[in-house]
Amino acid sequence: LIILTYCCFCSLRTNVRLILLHLSIMDMGIGMSNLIGTAVYFDRFFYQVPYNNITKHWHNAYDVDLLAQHDSSSTMFKLCETQAFFALYSTYGSVFWTNCLVLYLYFAVVHHNTHRAKWMLRFSYIF
Repeated sequence: LIILTYCCFCSLRTNVRLILLHLSIMDMGIGMSNLIGTAVYFDRFFYQVPYNNITKHWHNAYDVDLLAQHDSSSTMFKLCETQAFFALYSTYGSVFWTNCLVLYLYFAVVHHNTHRAKWMLRFSYIF
């Protein structure tokens, strides 16, 4: 909703809403990467352990030996790494843009210095 509002209404495009736009994009990235990770590995979260293995020792869905036997494809491994990268990048980006929002509001409200707040916003694109 925030992304569509920012794109559709030019009169609402302020610096605070720009920060909210970036924060919303990062949050959407978190949701999408978690959705993709769950969809790709759905069968591994509900892996059925044969009854005779339970008596020997308990296996769960995160056991490395069972996952290695279940799928040793390098494509799935690369997909897992890619999904993890985007999930971590989006998570760290969300925290970063939240901090940018706090600093922007601090300079704009407490110090009444919008010039410094705008400079901080330009500086935040470097990271």
